[in-house]
Amino acid sequence: MKKYLSVYREFFKSSLSEDLSFRANFTLQFLMNASFIGVYFFTSVFIFNHVEQIGIWDKDQFLFFLCFALFVDQIHYLIFSFNFWIFSDEVRLGSFDFTLLKPYPSLFITFFKRLATPGVFTVFLAFYMLIYFGLKANLSAWMWLSLPFCVVLSLALLLSIEVLISIFNFFTIEGIGINQARLQVQQLCRWPDFIYKNPARLWLIPFLAITSIPVRYLLDFSYWTWLAILSAVVFLFWFAIIFFIWPKALSFYESASS
Repeated sequence: MKKYLSVYREFFKSSLSEDLSFRANFTLQFLMNASFIGVYFFTSVFIFNHVEQIGIWDKDQFLFFLCFALFVDQIHYLIFSFNFWIFSDEVRLGSFDFTLLKPYPSLFITFFKRLATPGVFTVFLAFYMLIYFGLKANLSAWMWLSLPFCVVLSLALLLSIEVLISIFNFFTIEGIGINQARLQVQQLCRWPDFIYKNPARLWLIPFLAITSIPVRYLLDFSYWTWLAILSAVVFLFWFAIIFFIWPKALSFYESASS
């Protein structure tokens, strides 16, 4: 783990150096991300000027869900988002060869090497909002202790689904459509599952579970069985991706020299 952390530290330093070399772009990325948080959040606040409750949650509970989804989204933006776009271009151009030549697992290099460092500030903003509305929603001490695990679990499920979608880059000419599919997954998990009708919810449950099950647990301990099931599913997802799916997908990669 120490070896991987040292490599990741270098990833962060190189990403920060690259981003700060274009300060106007760095500032614009921060402003764009902060604007997204503001529009997404205050649109939902506006709804509560007309209703007192949405589904099973009151205003504070619903806004806590939104802040949880925003926090997961901002961590994803900071650590992973750029890598999916880079991966598509590298596979298309054949420069993915250089990733395979590095003396570290290609899955780690592919999805961790580039950070969107302007997202550091919006991660802290989303974290503050999460804590504030967690207090408003009266989370118990045990739920506060469970919160980091729930965030990691949501992020791990989101990332596993996106990796599975991105594997289709090995079979297509370009990855714009694949990345658009990933963005739709992110859109779905920003809203609770109960806003969808039952037939739609059945089809969308893998995506809705990303944030809905952890937040349902944080607001109601009786959902612990669902959280346990989700944890097992995420573990199996990653076991399959690391040992079976990703190695098999690499065999379909046609490098620049082929």
